[in-house]
Amino acid sequence: MAVDLGVYSLAELRDRGISDHDRDAFLRAGSLTRVRRGWYASTTAHDDGVAAVRAGGAVGCVSALRHHGFWIPPGHDRLHVRTRFHRTGQPTCMPYGPPDPVDSALDPPFTALRSAARCLSDEDFVIVADSILNSTNYSMSDLGNELRDAPARVHALLAKCDGRAQSGSETAARLRLRARRIRVQVQPFIRGVGWVDLLAGSSLIIEADSKDHHTKRVNYQEDHRRDRAAAVGGYRVLRLTYQDIFFNWDNVFPDILDLIQRRVHRGRLRKAAS
Repeated sequence: MAVDLGVYSLAELRDRGISDHDRDAFLRAGSLTRVRRGWYASTTAHDDGVAAVRAGGAVGCVSALRHHGFWIPPGHDRLHVRTRFHRTGQPTCMPYGPPDPVDSALDPPFTALRSAARCLSDEDFVIVADSILNSTNYSMSDLGNELRDAPARVHALLAKCDGRAQSGSETAARLRLRARRIRVQVQPFIRGVGWVDLLAGSSLIIEADSKDHHTKRVNYQEDHRRDRAAAVGGYRVLRLTYQDIFFNWDNVFPDILDLIQRRVHRGRLRKAAS
């Protein structure tokens, strides 16, 4: 479903069946306001859309991806704006490839991703790309084609993506563990437990919770059932919070490494009953 920020170009109003006469009537009535020449905002317009259009561009890059519902890592709260051409003295996010026209207040996902490939760190880019792969019908080849003008660094990052990841927290944990040569499986199915985020070795389950995972009591109850079933099966469960992964990793990783060095991830499993 298309995201509507409530800010429209003149062409978009006409596409919606609003004639110039109707537009003028809406302006007089106050149900539309003029943001800048050729652009108009409804009374429920999102502040991001108004600010981006007022700056001569569209909501782009990481900000656009957030509005499209993709998983965005922390630290990207400022509004990212894309203008068609770079403007001296004005920060703008420019995508790889030829400049796209600014004909909407919100960039489409692939335009935003091509900008984000410049703005984001390597890890954050993979987090966003994983989210796109997981929550849409886009394939890895779709992402590669859209980023064909990006440098080799970006294509190397695409090779690290995995659309099975259920959250950015999980992606971050996977990348950091693999960077330290700790092999983990992504979303393996364990009988009696279900799908788990990561499995190190044969028996160390690592669950990486998203920011609001425990806000629902049903999640809390199900987590405890799964952990109990895993323990009965001989698994060790290490449950990491959003805070652990993004703000406390330097203290968390030594604990994981300690378990690996003590070969907890090679524990003996109990055979499932037939």
